[in-house]
Amino acid sequence: MLSTAVMSFGRFQPPTKAHELIFQKVYNLACNMGEPWQYIFISPSCDNKNNPLSLLLRETFLKQHYPVMRFMANPEIRNPFDAICSLGESGFEKVIIVCGSDRVEKYGSIRKYINHPDPTKSIPGIQEIEIVSVGDRDKDSEDIIKSMSSSNAREAVKEENFTKFREIISPCSLDDAVFLYHSLRFGFT
Repeated sequence: MLSTAVMSFGRFQPPTKAHELIFQKVYNLACNMGEPWQYIFISPSCDNKNNPLSLLLRETFLKQHYPVMRFMANPEIRNPFDAICSLGESGFEKVIIVCGSDRVEKYGSIRKYINHPDPTKSIPGIQEIEIVSVGDRDKDSEDIIKSMSSSNAREAVKEENFTKFREIISPCSLDDAVFLYHSLRFGFT
């Protein structure tokens, strides 16, 4: 049995500087525990309203810009529950989920599925789930990091405001930022 996996789950539509804080927290927690097991699960959600970027495009971008992270892009893993189940099936007993403060309660509710009496609802192998918040998230905040939401980045694209978009997204080259910007614009159509 493996002991602990540190993970996060997100849509990354597009990846933002706030997501980078989550990646850093996942990586640092895993390293500080002496555990090499850190995973970032990418939601397969894709539509032309709120999820315009394909799973493959997001996976490629994230792996290119955060090469030390282990990104998981499995279309069968649709939500955090599926991600935790996959880690349990891989032999982990404990999962630490890193998220923004707005997700703590939602992710904490998954604990009720540990050793659930109905085997179809029980998380296989997992004995403990810990939730770690990277801090408050407020998409309307004046604080630049607290307001770094993918929603704000998508809104900047719709407003055709590349400068605002570039301030929000994960650090990358100008060419990559332009590519991501146009990919979003194309995805909305």
